[in-house]
Amino acid sequence: MPTRPSSAEPVRLSIRSTSAFPNTALDAILRRRQIDTVLFTGVATNVTVECTARDAVNLGYNVILVSDACAAATDEAHDATLVTFSLLGKVTSARDIQRALQRHETGQDAALTGSPALA
Repeated sequence: MPTRPSSAEPVRLSIRSTSAFPNTALDAILRRRQIDTVLFTGVATNVTVECTARDAVNLGYNVILVSDACAAATDEAHDATLVTFSLLGKVTSARDIQRALQRHETGQDAALTGSPALA
């Protein structure tokens, strides 16, 4: 299974809730593209990012929350989400993601989610 999206057209969704999954085609799009690992970044770490990431976990995706590519209204809210989410999925930095992808692309790791940098 690929760990990065294909070169297909970008996905644009109209989201009317705190998660990108309900009432959208996101799950179907990811499955059709055989994407099993999803990295999360964005604004409102403790709201939209967390809700969408939790839904992805519940749908069976490997989920990685990129800690330094998210933000919340307060550092406390951001940090609390990172601690809580680490019980459900992986939390790591953008630099660790970059290193893991470089190793994956050179055949040094079987999969992004199996990378020691992300363990």
